[in-house]
Amino acid sequence: MSLFNVIRKATERKIQKGWPKLYWCIDLHNTIVPSSKDGIYTVKDVYPFAIDALRVLSDRDDMCIILFTSTADTNLSSILNVFKAERIKIDYINENPECLSNGHSDFSSKFYYDILIDDKAGFYVQDWLAIYRLVTQV
Repeated sequence: MSLFNVIRKATERKIQKGWPKLYWCIDLHNTIVPSSKDGIYTVKDVYPFAIDALRVLSDRDDMCIILFTSTADTNLSSILNVFKAERIKIDYINENPECLSNGHSDFSSKFYYDILIDDKAGFYVQDWLAIYRLVTQV
């Protein structure tokens, strides 16, 4: 299934089930920005249309952005500063405390998300424009 079908299907499921939010798990390196040896980022490093799409998601109360990264906390400050300067709210980093384990699901070792945006899951940086167009319509 293509990423865009996943987004459409997740959006339809959210509406159908009356869920208050969609949880977007978004990888950092090679998805929002290229990998960097020094871990220092500026807005110029962010892939085209990623800022636009992330800002639309961030502005919506029914969307939650979970930054998915193996970056050490000490190296996250520069990209978090870029997000802050661009008015992008990252709700969580590598966790989703809003969705707790229950009788049907165990989220103790894998947090819940509806949509995964990751270069290792079939995402290409050119997809940001299409994601931007999609999220401005839903």
